[in-house]
Amino acid sequence: MKKIILFAFVILLHRSAVMAQLTAGAKAGLNLAFISFSDEKYSTSMKTGFHAGGFVRYPLAEKVSLQAELLYSLEGNKWNIKTPPTTGVIRSSQTRIPVLIHYKLNKQFALEAGPQFRWLITMKQTAVGATHSIKPLYHTGALGIAAGATWELPGRFPGLSAGLRLNKELSKINKTLVGGGNLRNTVVALSLVYILKK
Repeated sequence: MKKIILFAFVILLHRSAVMAQLTAGAKAGLNLAFISFSDEKYSTSMKTGFHAGGFVRYPLAEKVSLQAELLYSLEGNKWNIKTPPTTGVIRSSQTRIPVLIHYKLNKQFALEAGPQFRWLITMKQTAVGATHSIKPLYHTGALGIAAGATWELPGRFPGLSAGLRLNKELSKINKTLVGGGNLRNTVVALSLVYILKK
């Protein structure tokens, strides 16, 4: 019984120590989203969206931390074909879970990179005056990479940073044949980041 109590006490101390070292924050910003089509009949263009969520950061070394995030993200793209002349818009909502290495170059600048899991919530297409769900044609989950940088903003708001990140999926997002061939997601994200606990 004494060993069980001692073990529980050690676990509690370790958990408390980990929680004491965690940095937590919130972030939100603008998405510049692209879906590339492999079929040359289609031309595509950027669609704007937004993202919002939070993160926790755990120090591994003096300048290196492990950062996990949970983000809600609105994405998509615009497309058109010349023959027959048709335009359309794809709108999607995703949950993104990046797990990144956060490396501080100095007090103001940091680099971030690592794997990312994406979970598809909704995916709709508007074309020829009608909107319908196309989610069944696409993979619900996908792995990708995320890389970017943050800059701690000077001024009256300590803990506020600006971020720039590239999110790119490693494989096609469609699981069946769709117009446009193989489709791939790319998102450039511009963020404001605020440290809630440090």
